[in-house]
Amino acid sequence: MAFSEYENVFGRYRVLDSTVDGIGPIASEYLAMAGMEVIRVEDPSVERTRGEKYEFVAENLNKKCVSVNYNTPEGLDLLKQLIGKCDIFIENLSFAQIDSMGLTYDALKEQFPQLIVVSIKPFSRGSKWQDCPADSAVLHNMGGATYITGLDEREPLLPGPDLADTSTCGYAAFGAVVALMQRMETGEGQLVEIATHETVIAHSRSAYEMFHEYGKNARPGNGFAYFREMAPQDLYPALGADPSAAWVTIGCPADREFDLFCKAVGKEELLADPKFCKSAARLKNIKELNAIISDWTEDQNKDDIADLLLRKNRVIAAPVRSMAENIADQDLVAQGLLQKVADPEGGEMWVPTYPAVYEDHKVKVTAPEWIDAEEVLK
Repeated sequence: MAFSEYENVFGRYRVLDSTVDGIGPIASEYLAMAGMEVIRVEDPSVERTRGEKYEFVAENLNKKCVSVNYNTPEGLDLLKQLIGKCDIFIENLSFAQIDSMGLTYDALKEQFPQLIVVSIKPFSRGSKWQDCPADSAVLHNMGGATYITGLDEREPLLPGPDLADTSTCGYAAFGAVVALMQRMETGEGQLVEIATHETVIAHSRSAYEMFHEYGKNARPGNGFAYFREMAPQDLYPALGADPSAAWVTIGCPADREFDLFCKAVGKEELLADPKFCKSAARLKNIKELNAIISDWTEDQNKDDIADLLLRKNRVIAAPVRSMAENIADQDLVAQGLLQKVADPEGGEMWVPTYPAVYEDHKVKVTAPEWIDAEEVLK
């Protein structure tokens, strides 16, 4: 079946997104890119800086936006009317706020028995932390992501990507679709609860596998978490268009790959050197080996190194890429992962889209469109 037929099916469903901040909007954005009609509720009193405008556009692609001040009795009544016109309602307000607004799942189920409610919270219901505020730093720390990031025998580091927000939204969107499929069979809606703290833990699956195997979790730093005895494995200085990202990673899991590496870069003499010819010896002399490799890489372009090692000789190697370099990568643009959208206020901007690729269909993204709430209530 061609994707266009699936697109018509998804277009039957309407989602109401009343979430605030980063944890939530991306969940409904994934559903919008799948073809669902997503209505985004926005507080009219919010004023955004230029950076915040970019964030708003990037997190609300392909959505329709309505202005509702649900802090007033009239606005709250309008919000409830909008909920009644939708198949899925996504919220991330605190337990106390939801209760005071009369938007608990039990209250909504009584009015709208087919409604699917996706509730996103920092901590799960019943946890001793359930009423505590938390940003991504708190959740990365408590979820273990910070613990396994950084250099071994050094202090841990917060992860660079926002794993907490993005992974939570992915799980939330998946949960919504599963609940929708179940509704097709039962005719009933249900509550889907997602705790960001728990999604960070679930996202760190490999760390638990390593803990089970070794009884501890060493921080891999710039190495490879699952190949602690691999040598070489590190980041090495190189040339590049962006000086702040002028690095390349190189790794040789076994003697075979090290043989390929040495021959590719013209360092065959290392294969006859007892300090480097075998993996165990390379581990003992890793500082000296890293210095030799760095002397070679620092005069080479990082993309040329990756082309020589990874593409031509199948040796693990990859350039460190900055955001600017990814935007300039014509492969990523051609694949549709990075697309340019034009927003009346924010102007033109590059945004990452949904990474799934469908047969006969490319996800096209548009800036959020403002509409009147009455259009939804018709």
